[in-house]
Amino acid sequence: MEREGHKGGLNRPLINNNMSIHKKLLEFQKLGISIKKDANNPHFKSKYADLSEVIGKVRPALTQCGIVMTQLPDEIGLITVLHDPDTDTAITGRINFIGASDMQKLGGAVTYARRYSLVTMLGLEDDDDDGNQAATKPPTAPKAPQAPAMTIEQAFTILRKTTDLAALTAAYKALPVAIRKDNEVIAVAAEVKATFSA
Repeated sequence: MEREGHKGGLNRPLINNNMSIHKKLLEFQKLGISIKKDANNPHFKSKYADLSEVIGKVRPALTQCGIVMTQLPDEIGLITVLHDPDTDTAITGRINFIGASDMQKLGGAVTYARRYSLVTMLGLEDDDDDGNQAATKPPTAPKAPQAPAMTIEQAFTILRKTTDLAALTAAYKALPVAIRKDNEVIAVAAEVKATFSA
């Protein structure tokens, strides 16, 4: 059978019986299948392509290219097999189930693994992936630095107004830590302390 053009949509066979599975997968990739993110994930506030979207796009295109797709769960994870019945060759992929501690979580893990393994194995692209969304977001303006709660000059004034060593010690300890560590503030405190000792 000769390869026919893409104009006929997904109904025309694109392969001949002598093609390797890799050449058939190349024909699949030439179809330019795009998966739409049409389902909402409220937990992560994001969109994703649900399983029916992926299967609905992938299965007819693989069939057109002469590839049979099966997905088999086992006790560890999901095995996806892309089988070429003409050459009796296959490509397999595995995704292990993680955190599937009960049947409901296992069901979610199977659905996720089925979707993710097909998208990954077939090199499919999402029509609006997170990278594209991030690229279109306007950059956020950097935050202006906040003014300190107290300036060094205010600290000088507070320290110089003290009337004895106890008041100086209390005023110095009441200063914000960043101000207390300033060398000029330390020098002023030492000057004021010296006047009380004289």
